[in-house]
Amino acid sequence: GIVEPYDYLATHSGLDPLNPHERFQSLLAASRRHFEDVTSIIRDAHGKDEAPDYLADALDALLARFNLVSAT
Repeated sequence: GIVEPYDYLATHSGLDPLNPHERFQSLLAASRRHFEDVTSIIRDAHGKDEAPDYLADALDALLARFNLVSAT
């Protein structure tokens, strides 16, 4: 039930040889879905002033790295 961190799976150069494999792509997709779920929770919490600003700032930086929408 452990989901590996998406940012690690997507950017660690040591995992590059695994990219063409279907099992790795499945793991990457599951990790991305989990990442998007957590991102949504943080956005909702920040919108309600229930999350610290540093968390939104860190998430914005991470999302920018993946060319995704900002957290705030």
